[in-house]
Amino acid sequence: TFMFVMIGNLLLEIQGMTFSFWLALFSVSCMANVLGLNISSAFNSAVTVYVIIPLLLIPQMILSGLLFSFDKLNNIISTKGKVPIVADFMASRWAYEAMAVYQFKENSYSEPYYKYEKIEKQADFKSSYLIKELKKKNQFVVENLDTTNDSIKNLIIKDLQILKDEIGKEEFRTGLEDLDINKALSVEVFNSSKAQIIDAYLDGLKKHYLGIYNDAEQTKEKFVLFKKKNGDYDLNEYKNNYYSESLSDFVRNINVKDRIIEYKGELLQQIDPIYHDPEAPEHIFDYRTHFFAPTKHFAGFYFDTYGFNLTVIWMMTLLFYITLYFELLRKALSSFDKVKLFKKKE
Repeated sequence: TFMFVMIGNLLLEIQGMTFSFWLALFSVSCMANVLGLNISSAFNSAVTVYVIIPLLLIPQMILSGLLFSFDKLNNIISTKGKVPIVADFMASRWAYEAMAVYQFKENSYSEPYYKYEKIEKQADFKSSYLIKELKKKNQFVVENLDTTNDSIKNLIIKDLQILKDEIGKEEFRTGLEDLDINKALSVEVFNSSKAQIIDAYLDGLKKHYLGIYNDAEQTKEKFVLFKKKNGDYDLNEYKNNYYSESLSDFVRNINVKDRIIEYKGELLQQIDPIYHDPEAPEHIFDYRTHFFAPTKHFAGFYFDTYGFNLTVIWMMTLLFYITLYFELLRKALSSFDKVKLFKKKE
């Protein structure tokens, strides 16, 4: 793996990622070796092992997140806005995400500005897409308040709940001082006057996030000027040496058609997953996030994606080592040989 990384980084002109790439690939190699030893210990026939190898490798490739978008998988195994559980059993998924996120965040060009760009992208998403979607829903509700159609009534209830949830997440409350959101955004109470208040609030919220965006942009520009004045620093040279536009397209998901989608009563961000922090976990051991999330949550803490993902791979390696040590796979297969489905007639 070290030779592979050295030659690969040299040919692809990847700088500053030698140790991090080696550690990720070495971790996967250790897991793969222990998995291979489990297969070897369980089967006596080399032909059987040769048949099983593709069955192990193909899912690793398909569910790595590189060849196919998880959102395009069958709804039976996929979950919008989160990595499918079936993909979490693939070491390739954890390794690919770890390497991609690390290279994008920690390269010498992006690392000093990532925190500013993160604020920019989050503010841009809310001002450009989220608030626009909320205003549409607010308008739809007020236009159909007097409807007698049951399906439209259900849509109104759903849209009001989305408005309530999204507005409830915001710390900015200017314009809502005299309004109880939980009560006002109910079908029984909501009316055109309250819709006007919500619309005005959303306009103010948009200006609020545009201000955050501009402040982050100015802070970033000042930081660049500071680095130029206090050292031999060429921003374009750093970008040419360390920044990968192809990788940026992947982790920012800029080719996605819908920047925001609605799924099971939630609005899910599709653009810029690398800048989007995971949503609040459902329980203390909820580790699941969207793909290319910059951090992961577990047991009440947030961890950097690179370290978290490699820890998962080593946990897999430890698990396979235990099964190898106690020959659990071979014993499990042997137990099936003892099962008699049909009794022979005497």
